[in-house]
Amino acid sequence: MTRFRDLLLENPDTVYYKRKTYSYRSPANKCAFLVYKDEKSGKNTIFGYSYEKDFYCDDPEVLKDIDELSKQPSIKLDTNKNSDNQLSYWGQRAISNLKNGNSGGGHLDIENLLKGIGRYGIYADPLLKGRIFEVDDAKDIVDDSDLKIESTIPSGKAIIVTFWDYNKNKVLPYKEQYEKVIEFNGYNPEECLYEIGSGIISYNELYDKEEPKKETPPPESKPSDVDKADVVFKVGDKVRLKGFKDVVGDVTHIDGDYVTVNITSSKYSLGPFRQGRDIKQLASGMELVQPDVGTKSSDSFKVGDKIKIVGMDIKADVTAIKGNNVSIKVTDSNLLSLPVGSEFDYPNWGLQKIEEQPSLEQVIHNKNKEFVEKSGKLHSAGAVGKNDKPPTPEEKAALEKEVDGLDIEIKILRDLLASGEKYYTDNIKDVVATSVQRKLHALEKEKKNRYSLIAQAEKQYGMPIAQIRQKYRGIPLDKLVKKESLYKKLLKALRG
Repeated sequence: MTRFRDLLLENPDTVYYKRKTYSYRSPANKCAFLVYKDEKSGKNTIFGYSYEKDFYCDDPEVLKDIDELSKQPSIKLDTNKNSDNQLSYWGQRAISNLKNGNSGGGHLDIENLLKGIGRYGIYADPLLKGRIFEVDDAKDIVDDSDLKIESTIPSGKAIIVTFWDYNKNKVLPYKEQYEKVIEFNGYNPEECLYEIGSGIISYNELYDKEEPKKETPPPESKPSDVDKADVVFKVGDKVRLKGFKDVVGDVTHIDGDYVTVNITSSKYSLGPFRQGRDIKQLASGMELVQPDVGTKSSDSFKVGDKIKIVGMDIKADVTAIKGNNVSIKVTDSNLLSLPVGSEFDYPNWGLQKIEEQPSLEQVIHNKNKEFVEKSGKLHSAGAVGKNDKPPTPEEKAALEKEVDGLDIEIKILRDLLASGEKYYTDNIKDVVATSVQRKLHALEKEKKNRYSLIAQAEKQYGMPIAQIRQKYRGIPLDKLVKKESLYKKLLKALRG
């Protein structure tokens, strides 16, 4: 059963970070790498391709073999799939695919290349697979999906290293090798983020080290004439710490020139300014958060609306409108102090309406109707009226692709519905679209291979494919083509 989390992180080919999805086919994929047992040296070796650099391997002999293969004359496809020429052909093709691409490439090409130089077993499995992504680190985006992890990589980018494993104990043994790949690409491993399974973590979290950076408050100063300016607050006021626009809280106590504030909203996950902490500061270091003048709760909200508290991971339903305040009942919360079911009043300016998303059931229903309509049109494409023009081959191919895409999308959406997802959110829409395109590409490749086999069979047997299937019923087409090819080779050898 497909879960949305598993689809989103279907494999390290897809990275989701700060509201954006990055595919391995995009330039965000800077490098693909793997650790394997080398057939010639017998050692665990790391090999990868960097789009902006070149091939990397901790065994220089492997790089020499690749250089020799790339300089050989172009090798033609050999129908004997287990021959050395066949492996060399795919190795050369892998070099071409990687060099002519706009990203760090795919693991299949890397494996085919290693097979082509006799370094990787035909049926071998890699010990470790991973990628390096360079993604946008939008500092101004703070929402439910924001992981609140800031990279020290400059120029507004975050470097995310992904692995094809859900158990970091299977990843860490190769730390020294994959960190060399990270450095080869120009990055500092300590400044990167890491994804093993679901969830993005920092370098220190990966290696269970204490985070070295802590948010520290500005040094307290003694009251002065400036500090004793005419600043007046009362308990319950919503205030902001001057110089820290993202730190907002409620006044809980007043002691002379000092106020105690409970922080209700903060972008910091560590240190004294994190959400839920109480801080005591000079009143002159605080400023009142003013609600929008002239705005009434009834102008923005109504009973039954679904809302979220700004700056907090809390969702709720509106149960009543009371002037500038709104009565709400919590439906989703990650705070122990405000569990699901809690009811309280909140200022309208601190709330944000959640736009209703269409239900998955309704979307699946609509997609089914579209599928039936287009599928019927596709299968009746040959039956046209007197005044109708038959579709061109290009139009028919495009319609067939639409029908295939709808079929794939409906299956994915049904799995998501069965796993508990209820709404067709923007995230689901984007990620499903990426998955559909990937599966369509694989389906197109499968069709081309099948058409190629049909053409080979018709040529070798000298009869249409329908007759071949009738004559050799129950035998897979690829077996027929392979047997005929070997049979012809035997006849040629006997005839001399």
